[in-house]
Amino acid sequence: MTQWHHYWLSITPRERRLLMLAGSALVLAACYFLLWQPWQQRSEQWQRTLVREQQTVSWLRQQAPRIAQAAAPSTSPAAESRHVSLPVLISQSSSRYGLKATRLQPQGNQVAVTLERIDFTLLMQWLGEMEQSGVNVLQLDVNAVDGAPGRVDISKLVMERANES
Repeated sequence: MTQWHHYWLSITPRERRLLMLAGSALVLAACYFLLWQPWQQRSEQWQRTLVREQQTVSWLRQQAPRIAQAAAPSTSPAAESRHVSLPVLISQSSSRYGLKATRLQPQGNQVAVTLERIDFTLLMQWLGEMEQSGVNVLQLDVNAVDGAPGRVDISKLVMERANES
């Protein structure tokens, strides 16, 4: 410490003021860049997050009636589907799942369905919904698509209402 003290006394008063000014500027710059600027950036980020979350809450409040309506136990899918013809029911439900029925061929009580290439998981979910709606799958031939994992071709799909068998 005595070295610094001797050095301080050995320099001119003008140099002392210059070093004090430079030291003060360095301390202020360090405070700004190490404390103030990161705090301001976090504050702005928190504000953006708050606005985004408020928008989400507002959207959820707008959707609450629709969510409540969807969650309300109305009539079962099977009861609703009895009033619709089987080809129309297949067409409507497949479009909800994003499946494209390229051909629906009624054959008495049954309908032969031709679908475009689809995801296997989506097909199983759709068939599950159809079963809940009172539609049975009589025949289903599925072939995996080479080079497209999870995608399948339906070579044969025949469906029938459960109460018409």
